[in-house]
Amino acid sequence: MLLLKLSLLPSVLFCIYIYLYDKEKEPFYTALLCVIYGLVSYAPIVLTADRLNLSIENAFLRAFYEAFITASLPEELIKLGVLCLLIYNFKTYNTPFDGIFYSVFLCMGFAAAENTGYVFHPVLGGIKTALLRSVFSVPCHGIFAAFMGYYLSKAKFCKKSILPAFFVPFTLHGLYDLILLYPLPRSRIIFTAYFVFLVILCFYIKHKAKN
Repeated sequence: MLLLKLSLLPSVLFCIYIYLYDKEKEPFYTALLCVIYGLVSYAPIVLTADRLNLSIENAFLRAFYEAFITASLPEELIKLGVLCLLIYNFKTYNTPFDGIFYSVFLCMGFAAAENTGYVFHPVLGGIKTALLRSVFSVPCHGIFAAFMGYYLSKAKFCKKSILPAFFVPFTLHGLYDLILLYPLPRSRIIFTAYFVFLVILCFYIKHKAKN
């Protein structure tokens, strides 16, 4: 029961934070619907990632492929597809910040499912995994979602290209995983610096979308 709480709590807290930050509160049912969409999207994302697996001998190329193609590509592409097909035309999606709001709630649904899978994994799971993912992995899912929602709103309200809504989170997510998967000298410092950079950048675009 403790592991289940630890696996779900980060996503819940992130959703509460975004909900309280929103000036014009979105209806609870639309927020909940986005979370459900995120939970459901976990299965096709995992199945797609499994099909994309390749055996690559070179350590860097293997890490690069796993980071960008196996992990980031299906996650960000399917999430954006759900946003465009099922959420984009919500009547309540009527301000630029709503893109961030709905994208984060969608991705927190996915993150809750993914986190539960990791935390209960017989080899990789446990309390240490739950705590580390609470601090880094789940917040980063929220950060990537914020970028996706920000650029989706640019496309919706400013008639800009929708491509950045995929390529920005795809690139940021891929780099995040690559730093974790490919060991470098002082990799912990590099990872921490990148995480701080993501957080600062996220606060910046969140502020821009709200004002």
